Amino acid sequence: MSTEGDAARKPRRTGAIVAGVAGAAVLIALGVTYVVGASMTGSSLPRNASVSGIPVGGMTRAQATKAVEAGLASLADRRITVTAGDQKVTRPASGWGLSIDYGRTVAQAGGEQSWNPVDVWDTLVGGRDHAPVVTTDAATLDAGVADLAKKYDHDPVDAAITVENAKPTLVQGTAGGTLEREKTAELLQQRYLAGGDVAAAVSETDADITNAEAKDAYDKIAVPALGSPVTLKSGDQSVSLSPAVLAPALSFVAKDSKLQASVDGKKLLASAKAPLGPFGLKPAQDADVVLKDGAAVLNAKEAQ
Repeated sequence: MSTEGDAARKPRRTGAIVAGVAGAAVLIALGVTYVVGASMTGSSLPRNASVSGIPVGGMTRAQATKAVEAGLASLADRRITVTAGDQKVTRPASGWGLSIDYGRTVAQAGGEQSWNPVDVWDTLVGGRDHAPVVTTDAATLDAGVADLAKKYDHDPVDAAITVENAKPTLVQGTAGGTLEREKTAELLQQRYLAGGDVAAAVSETDADITNAEAKDAYDKIAVPALGSPVTLKSGDQSVSLSPAVLAPALSFVAKDSKLQASVDGKKLLASAKAPLGPFGLKPAQDADVVLKDGAAVLNAKEAQ
């Protein structure tokens, strides 16, 4: 005798069988579609396939290769200028070790037999646009970048203060620069087919005496020292020295990453021989310039 439970289970089993058959049918259909799609790859490129906007859909691999070569001819071996600061090197792309692999380019656009699901899908949906495949001769690329580095790499130059004709002059310094070779090589590869020049990747190194530090010394020491007469003191005697008398003995030297005033005692005595006559000084050992109450004061030390 059949029971109510048996009656309930029969529809469920029937539904499961139907669902299983439907699922299998879907899988079979997908499998057939996949095989058909794979068989279609390589014979001709997908109908909507292109390379950098160059239409190659429906072409054979040979036809597509010719079309891409013609379409990219102006870029393939274009002259590329790489700049670093005010230095530059210009070479054809091949001189930078860069070229287009047309075979691989057309192949990835659907020009060869493939079981790769991505390639099969592309073929089934009609294809898409692809970027050219760029190849690099690493040795040639590195050599080209190294040539630019030789021209560009430079050490920092300290800012300075010079004294001419009794007037101080602020001399601007420059930061050092180093070409970042690996990053520059990467930029070249990225910009190869984009057109235009390539700005190299560089890093800078500050000078020990920066322009700001030199300007501070110029404003606070150099200008006051040579902007008006200074007072030379020795014991309880003093004499006023004009900038023209002080200037030949005054210089600015770097010390502890700062510019400091330095006075050559012998040069000072030689330059100020007449005004220093009343002192009766022997050849000086040293002298210092200091700022006091906004005025430059010269302290001289006599030789013993």
